[in-house]
Amino acid sequence: MELRHLRYFVAVAEELSFTQAAKVLHISQPPLSQQISQLESELGVQLFERTPRRVILTDTGRVLLGEARRILAGARDMQRIAAGAAMDSIARPLRLASVTSGFSELLPKIVPRFRAEFPGVALLIESVDPADQTHRIRRGDLDIGVLRTAGDRRIEGLQLHPIEVQPFVVVLPVDHPLAAKDQVAISELAGQDLLLLPRRRNPDYTDAVTSACTAAGFSPRVVFEPDDDQVLLGLVACGMGFGIVPSCVSHLTLPGTVYRSLQPPAPTTTLCLAQATNRPSPYFDALKRLATESTSC
Repeated sequence: MELRHLRYFVAVAEELSFTQAAKVLHISQPPLSQQISQLESELGVQLFERTPRRVILTDTGRVLLGEARRILAGARDMQRIAAGAAMDSIARPLRLASVTSGFSELLPKIVPRFRAEFPGVALLIESVDPADQTHRIRRGDLDIGVLRTAGDRRIEGLQLHPIEVQPFVVVLPVDHPLAAKDQVAISELAGQDLLLLPRRRNPDYTDAVTSACTAAGFSPRVVFEPDDDQVLLGLVACGMGFGIVPSCVSHLTLPGTVYRSLQPPAPTTTLCLAQATNRPSPYFDALKRLATESTSC
């Protein structure tokens, strides 16, 4: 027996009509009749006398009607208590962190909508490297992170929700010979100076780039390890080398630089939402929905 059986019973008892009760419940009549028959079978009693013209509560049905109403009222009270507890949890600030590239594309799409849906929630956002995000989410210093991983890799202690798989692209000085091409093969970058973010910041990103170079037959010559994407682009504009970055970074434009796609098979990176498996956030599902909607537009 489930609560819905009791709701169906009360609706039929109040309407004294299966047809009208089905309309109130927004279901069709045959399933309603089946559910009432199932309830009668489980209880071992007849709740209604059915005639071609009307439905009448039996004496037993009248007794059980009051009990059914009491149980349903108790269930509603429990829902209100649960909602209040959830609201107490939701009243706390949401501590959100993102990789730098998340600020250029994903967050501007989802944060305004999140704030519109949850106007009473204080939102604290900071830029944090994936490696640091992992540690801080596990410790409870952060609630939700926006980070990048390689493929479908799992991270111990975190629940990951993939948002979008993005290819890497190459960013070149505007006067670089390869800038004249629409697509660049990674093998064409052999022997040239590579600007690569430090591995401590995002091991998956660094490993994906170096593995792609190795697969193309050469070891990358890393000459600088800039702290973030903006510095990397600035060094490319200075002619200090090239970079391989997620395609979303191409939203950042800087005079003296050009982005070119990589010939297949190009390495990819997966943008994910992350939360601690042992401390789920009440906002995680909402952010998953907003992120999915933003990337499907």
